[in-house]
Amino acid sequence: MPVWIECDDCGLEGTIPERDVVPGGGTRCPSCGERTFSVRRAELDWHPDP
Repeated sequence: MPVWIECDDCGLEGTIPERDVVPGGGTRCPSCGERTFSVRRAELDWHPDP
């Protein structure tokens, strides 16, 4: 199942990058520098309650 992240601020889509092992580090958007992302997945099927 393909997975990618989308920046909540500017909408840039990309793969999940490797993180640096640095205190206070983390994943930042290469376009705008923000840290909030939504994880997106392709091929998800919703199963309604029976």
